[in-house]
Amino acid sequence: MAQAFRSRNVQGKRILLIDDVMTTGATAASCALALKQAGARRVALLTVARVDRRMEGWRLTAAHSMVEGKV
Repeated sequence: MAQAFRSRNVQGKRILLIDDVMTTGATAASCALALKQAGARRVALLTVARVDRRMEGWRLTAAHSMVEGKV
């Protein structure tokens, strides 16, 4: 994603990125970096929902148990 975003003239402007769901944050980070490199004074992110990665281990364990027929 390093070169996935290009920006217009944002020199000295404050930018608000809006995303519906943030999963890893990689897209928002890449976009913000491109805007900052293009001269944006400040970049902020507003997201409606975020994936809860704290439960990731539990989901993997449950899925593995289902495959093995333990659940």
